[in-house]
Amino acid sequence: MIDPATASGTKSLLSHLEDFDREKADRETSQDQRALDHRRIREIIEGCGFARWSDVNEPDVLSWLRRVRTAAFGRHNLDDVQAQRQSLSQESEKKSCAA
Repeated sequence: MIDPATASGTKSLLSHLEDFDREKADRETSQDQRALDHRRIREIIEGCGFARWSDVNEPDVLSWLRRVRTAAFGRHNLDDVQAQRQSLSQESEKKSCAA
């Protein structure tokens, strides 16, 4: 990780992210991979409310990741439950129609 004490204190993290994108393009990283990396990094920066390197800290990142993963798991879990209910309902309808 970059030491915030030595990093540019006046340059925004989003500006650093643009520099990172250009550097990856120079290394011929695929557009899809660059877009994925950019989106993930930007989500962390914005989700944690970081503006400068001096704002970045591990506890905030870990807390944000935990919230995002919990929310994602909850959504997937809910989708699974709803799909299972729908499937059971359709099976029940088929049985009642056949009787």
